[in-house]
Amino acid sequence: MNMNRLHWVFLIALPMGIGCLLAFGLIGARIGEQNILHEPFFLAAMGWLLLLISLICLVAGFMRKG
Repeated sequence: MNMNRLHWVFLIALPMGIGCLLAFGLIGARIGEQNILHEPFFLAAMGWLLLLISLICLVAGFMRKG
């Protein structure tokens, strides 16, 4: 079984992206005492970026083989 780098990046980025989005949903947002929104927005952005990277690697891996 020959797995190239694209497959490894896909296998690492996909669960990390899903984990970031799940953490974002579980942590949630709150409003502080001075009416400031406290939200872990970096988790949502990082999660979507990792999912996009995994999708690109998956497509590129299939195009390279096919």
